[in-house]
Amino acid sequence: MLTHHRSRLLLLLLTFIALYIRIHKIHVDGRVVWDETHFGGFTNNYIAGNFYLDVHPPLGKLLIAFLFRRFGYTGDFAFVSGAEYSSTVPFVSMRRVQAALGALLVPLTFIGCNSLRLPQRAAWMAATFIAFDTALIGISRIIVLDNAFLLVNAAVLCVFAHVNRETEEQKNSASCLVVLGLLLALTLSIKLTGLITVAFVGINTIAHLIRLCGKERTQMLTWFVQFAKRAFALGLFPLVIYMIVFWWHFKFLINYTPQAEHMGSEFNVHLNGSALQIQPEFIHHNSFVTIRANNYPFEYISTLKRLDSLTPEPSLLTTRLLKVECYFGIDLLEASDSSGQQAMRNGSLIHLHVPKSTLYISVLGFQSIGLADTNYKNYSIADTTWMILHHTSAINESPKANMTRPIATKFRLASIEHKCELAILHNMRDYTHGLSMDDQHSALACIPGRGTVWNFEHQLTVSDNPMANISYSVSRSFLKSFVSYNLLMRELNGMLLSDPDKYVAVESTAASWPFLTRPMPMVTWSGDHLKYMLIGNPVLWWGSAIVCIFIHPFLTFMASAITHRTGGRVRPYRPTWSLRVLWYFWAINYFPFFAISRTTYLHHYLPSLYFAILLLAAYLNEAIALASVTLAHQSVFKTRYSTERCIMLGIILSVFIGFWFVYPLAFGTTNPCDYSRFNIFPDWSFCNINHLLV
Repeated sequence: MLTHHRSRLLLLLLTFIALYIRIHKIHVDGRVVWDETHFGGFTNNYIAGNFYLDVHPPLGKLLIAFLFRRFGYTGDFAFVSGAEYSSTVPFVSMRRVQAALGALLVPLTFIGCNSLRLPQRAAWMAATFIAFDTALIGISRIIVLDNAFLLVNAAVLCVFAHVNRETEEQKNSASCLVVLGLLLALTLSIKLTGLITVAFVGINTIAHLIRLCGKERTQMLTWFVQFAKRAFALGLFPLVIYMIVFWWHFKFLINYTPQAEHMGSEFNVHLNGSALQIQPEFIHHNSFVTIRANNYPFEYISTLKRLDSLTPEPSLLTTRLLKVECYFGIDLLEASDSSGQQAMRNGSLIHLHVPKSTLYISVLGFQSIGLADTNYKNYSIADTTWMILHHTSAINESPKANMTRPIATKFRLASIEHKCELAILHNMRDYTHGLSMDDQHSALACIPGRGTVWNFEHQLTVSDNPMANISYSVSRSFLKSFVSYNLLMRELNGMLLSDPDKYVAVESTAASWPFLTRPMPMVTWSGDHLKYMLIGNPVLWWGSAIVCIFIHPFLTFMASAITHRTGGRVRPYRPTWSLRVLWYFWAINYFPFFAISRTTYLHHYLPSLYFAILLLAAYLNEAIALASVTLAHQSVFKTRYSTERCIMLGIILSVFIGFWFVYPLAFGTTNPCDYSRFNIFPDWSFCNINHLLV
């Protein structure tokens, strides 16, 4: 048994070895590798202040950008995939930071195993396994989000186990709950998949409160105190932290880019360089405007040419997400104001027509909206007349209070003749023009109730109307921007679809991950440069897969079946709470990928792999103890301790062999064909990867 002092020294040594392995020759390949092209590009956006959208929350990218700046980078490199880094990019320092994060996973694993109250032998094996898994090593040698995400997930496990232990001992420390809430916020703020961990902890918390409520001795005041502590520490506090991350994100990105169009008019008008800032202060007669929904997904009213139409004119009225063919002419049906100009106000009656045509937005029938041609004999002026109803104010005597402003004024369009309002029917979205955010269309209808709230986003006038910076009259809601960005992240993730008819070497399915049947190339496979694979230690991956998929579920099922069959008289071996928690963490990080339709890659399995390796170490410890008892009477083993030591050394040796087996592929080799003789699976033919990483 190691003393506490020796344990700390040994853990420090193991951490140093893990760090050395991860940093070794990290500077040799000075090219942009894999997702470094994305996170380098995001860094450039933060430095320049250019707005961008991405599938992940901003915390990890903010930290990467902060470190780049601290190391002296000024944003002058394009980060093209496969390009040689220039001398102005501190890529070696950045990769070393990632390697340090990967190495810190080793001591955190040991601490986590102790928090789970696993035996010391299991903790040492788990830390050693993490140090020598080549997939975890490979991902820690490049500039990506995964290393910080894995580290925070490991910390969540540590604190979650500690909180659960305190709960069982009825200590209920509020500080531990707050720390757990902070870690949950960090997990979610780095990658959207952190929501899975947040959900698991939330379900566990709800189950604890239900059990506490069912206890006879629990007083109502005690229960409410426990509920309030957890609601704040694990609910409100993480949400506030998550929102603060986005507040910083928006604070840095102050310049307009085309991607900002997806955030709506209110957000867009406040960005430097936005074309929406300078325009007439009020909406005037004979002007041309774009009409946009005030809430996500901020569609424009638009025209669309029917595919089977023989005329060049538009024949459909619809909505779309970007400003294409979205301008409409405004005809005000009222006298001019005191200045001699006709300006729109609350209650104004208007016609909306398609430029250079005789088509008007019209009510065609019951709840039916379309384009009516004024040349037809059945044309009715009432069908094309709309009233402007300001959404937040009533008609009053103040002229300027009633005036309709671009973006600032929210309004509804009502048909007085048909007693209905113009609305978007999102459940009738049309994807037939291609699966992209630019080409999705929703139907429009005139409904009896309240319709969609709109704003005039941009105005072009033919008369000499005074121009002004309208951004000062438009308030921007952080909460609205926060919600919109998160909805966009969800939609962007949903659009990352894989083509089932196209072979892409970097893509893989969730079913292939545990047994490592399809390693992932991380650079282009042509040329004489170093070639990398994201490939794990096969001993650890296959062993953990067997434990998670077969052994643990089988033992759990058999324990439940025997207990139920015997009425509790026979108590078979049952996996402990610690083993069940590790399996739950593996499962919740793995099985959701079977349900999502987006493109998936091998690195998505790494959070699950981490917990699987810990579970493997725990079960190997149980197996060692059982084997030592069984073999204790054999003459070759003098004592039970010597038996356990021999078995453990054999396990560690097999892990080293697995590490050495794939080491060159994980660290880079110029001759991947040399390893094609180990074609255990079809996709292990490393010489025949002819598909380039794009």
